[in-house]
Formats: sequence, C-alpha cells, structure tokens
Amino acid sequence: MSRFQFNTLYLKIKNEISKQNTQFRESIPTKEKLGVCLKFLATGDSYQTIAFSFRLGHSIVQGIVIEVCNAIILKLKKECIKTPQKEDWERIANEFWEIWNFPNCIGALDGKHVMIEAPPNTGSLYFNYKKDFSIVLLVLVDAQYKFTVVNVGAFGKNSDGGDETFPLKNYLLRPYPGSQMYNDVKKKIFNERLSRARKVVEVAFGQLTAKFIKVK
Repeated sequence: MSRFQFNTLYLKIKNEISKQNTQFRESIPTKEKLGVCLKFLATGDSYQTIAFSFRLGHSIVQGIVIEVCNAIILKLKKECIKTPQKEDWERIANEFWEIWNFPNCIGALDGKHVMIEAPPNTGSLYFNYKKDFSIVLLVLVDAQYKFTVVNVGAFGKNSDGGDETFPLKNYLLRPYPGSQMYNDVKKKIFNERLSRARKVVEVAFGQLTAKFIKVK
C-alpha cells in the first residue's frame, strides 16, 4: 500500500476509530491503529506477533483489528461493493455472453473457507473438514472477476460450496453428472461452457489468496 492509499483510507475512517485522551492514559493514535490492522491483514501474523511489533498488549491488538475492520466495512462497503441495479445485472449478463460465451448469466457462485482463531466456547462449530477453524466466504462474481455479492460468517463446519452442494434451480445451474453425458454431445458442450464461465469465481479467489494467504 502506498502512502497516498494509506492516507486516503485513514481520512475515510479516522472519525470512526479516534478516541479522546483521558486523565489516566493517552489514547492510541488513529494512524497507529490503522497500521496495526493493515499489518495483521497483510501478513496473517498472530495477534501476539503484531503486539510484539507495536509494543502493545495482545488483547489491545485484537480489539484494534476488530474496531478498524468494522470501520472499514461501515465506510467503504457501499463504495466498494455497491448494491447492483437492473442495468448492472444486464451489463453483467452481456459480459458473460461476450467474454465467456455463456448466455443469461449474472454471476458465478462459490464459497471458500477463511481461516480464523477458534472463538472461545464454540466447540466444533468452526472446525472444518480440512482440520482447521474457519468461517465460510460465499461470493457472486461478475464476468470480470469482481465481487458483486458477498456473504461471510457461516460456520466452518458447513461446506464451502462446490457443484454438488448447490441445488439445481431455474435461477441456479450446475453441470450434468457424468452418468448423463454418455454419448450426449450437447450435454458435454453445456458442461464445458458452464465450467469455463464459473472459473471466473475460482480466479477471483486466486487473486484474493495472493494477498490473504489464510483463505483456502
């Protein structure tokens, strides 16, 4: 992140994370709070490691990360992930046809596990089949790898998606199973085109994991 980008983000959220000094102690500077949070998000280091780097307490770092992330979501959610309108859906459908040769499609849907530290007193709710603790990130991606709809927070014990998990609906397509494609050229072609169109969400997750290695 460049200094300009840092300052731009800082100006957007500073009012949400600033605290007043008291007669007992000085508050942590807002730029330092942002630096702590960005360090945590960029490196994936533990709270203990971040706390040591900034000479802060473990619980303070955890509180800062949560506070700053909430501020970023509050101030940037509508700016970065706008609610799609009718013209947006029409544009996305046209792009899926023009770029990926797949008609009447407004997004590719998939889910991924995001690794977390197990919250206290949650048992196996966040324990997934990969033997890690996680929450599930479910996204809808347009034809140019951009997230248009995001849902995050489902328990890690739930599946992260995949073709066999999603039901077949009139608004949700899945490939034909192998048993139905025997000597059926049309179904094979459909599966090939569907696979090519849905790869945009896999690429989008790949771009995400290039920055945040805790997403699997």
